[in-house]
Amino acid sequence: MNSSECAIPFAMQDAKMVAQIRRKYRALRPEMDERMRRQWAAAEAKELGWGGVSLVANATGLSRPTISVRIEELELSPKKRLIAAQQIRRPGAGRKQAADLDPELIAALEQLKLGVCLLNPKTQEVSILVVLDRWLRHFVLV
Repeated sequence: MNSSECAIPFAMQDAKMVAQIRRKYRALRPEMDERMRRQWAAAEAKELGWGGVSLVANATGLSRPTISVRIEELELSPKKRLIAAQQIRRPGAGRKQAADLDPELIAALEQLKLGVCLLNPKTQEVSILVVLDRWLRHFVLV
């Protein structure tokens, strides 16, 4: 190994890079809409070059195909980019919440929680109660 080569293993470099990208993404995410998040991720991945799509996908949670498609869009003419920019989901257009799809779900989870509590509250079932409590809080707060 000569002096110009880095002695840090690739995996460590990747982990540091993912952490750096994640910090930037988390700082900007509240101000970006869905389209802008994908475009930012694509620009970041393109700037990184080979392996950038995987690094950005790991850091942001966006899928690799989503980032790759946006990279292709970044390379389009301005007119075609304008058309692509108009394709953004309306607020609330994503997947429906499980509690909305099945109104009886929360009651069923409450019953399950009660049944577990009556069975044996001091054994491993207690961990199930914690999970059920989290689910119920999520459904009620969402």
